[in-house]
Amino acid sequence: MRVEKAIADLGLVRGGTVSEHAAHWRRNGFATWLLTPAVSGWYPKKAPQEARPVPILGGP
Repeated sequence: MRVEKAIADLGLVRGGTVSEHAAHWRRNGFATWLLTPAVSGWYPKKAPQEARPVPILGGP
């Protein structure tokens, strides 16, 4: 819920045209590798690795 609130507060929009996201089109998948694991808890599939969970460190 905190991630979704931060996305709404920042005005981020998934999809749409490239000009809506940045002044310069970027080919890297930084947003995919940052936002997807934060929201779903899984890293996306990328050859040769399958999708895998994000390790979480926690204490009692």
